[in-house]
Amino acid sequence: MRVTRVPKLDFLFIGEKERLNGKNRALLSGQYIELPEGVVRYQLDGPEDGPVVVLVHGFLGHYMIWDRTFPALVEAGFRVLRYDLYGRGYSDRPFVRYNLGLYIKQLNDLLAALEISEPVHLVGLSMGGIVSANFAVHFAGKVRSLTLIDPAGFRLPRFWMMKGLALPVVGELIFGIFPSYGLLNRMANHYFSEGAVEQLREQFELQMQYKGFRRSLLSTIRCGALDNALPTYRKVGKQGLPVQLFWGCDDAAVPFRMSRKLLSVIPQADLITIEGAGHFPHHEQPEIVNPALIEFLRSGGERVRAELAREVV
Repeated sequence: MRVTRVPKLDFLFIGEKERLNGKNRALLSGQYIELPEGVVRYQLDGPEDGPVVVLVHGFLGHYMIWDRTFPALVEAGFRVLRYDLYGRGYSDRPFVRYNLGLYIKQLNDLLAALEISEPVHLVGLSMGGIVSANFAVHFAGKVRSLTLIDPAGFRLPRFWMMKGLALPVVGELIFGIFPSYGLLNRMANHYFSEGAVEQLREQFELQMQYKGFRRSLLSTIRCGALDNALPTYRKVGKQGLPVQLFWGCDDAAVPFRMSRKLLSVIPQADLITIEGAGHFPHHEQPEIVNPALIEFLRSGGERVRAELAREVV
């Protein structure tokens, strides 16, 4: 997959004062690895002979969003990998177009660099669901099952800020005017439940001080990485891949009603609704999500495969 370079305009975002480098990263958590497009922060833990589970975060966050999922999966005997997408968290912010091709290539490069050759269980949150589904379509033989948590990728009315951000120059001016906390507050109102934002605010804000963060968000929007993913989801449905689906009933970012549309193209998906949860059901109610996810990863995927095989026969 070809990666397109772009001009350097980070000077427009005056709120970003720090550069990600070895000195800064020495003070941060995580492991780091050099990939073709830059350094990537990741964490890999669990028994070496355990089934591999890969956790892919969403548009605005980073791998800390899995803090209540990662240890539960490790304890259950899985070898678990979580990482920061380019432009997010403490991975590099390369001067490239932040399209789906970049994110698919990043995941494939990371698995290769870590010498993970066996098929993996993919778990994708929000935009991470789009990335995971596209990876499953492009590299079907490398994916064992797919779990989607409040996945993005539907034609929804875009709020005024998103429309403005998509415009050349206008987006840079908006991001340049708003300080980090203002950006978080305005976007959080549309993407996350209030309780979840308060719990995660510090984690989200810390990544915003490093140069390239806002550029990566703008590019992701402009490259259409959040746009209609139904054609990809439909291909997943036709593959017959075992799929588990979690959805918070109070999700304001990707409304629960979208679950019906997703089930229409991925009929084999096992839908689990989470009452009283917003866009982060795995973080808001891990006591419900973790056991169901572990059960699916241990047996559910294989059960679905067996049922599909019987249908074919």
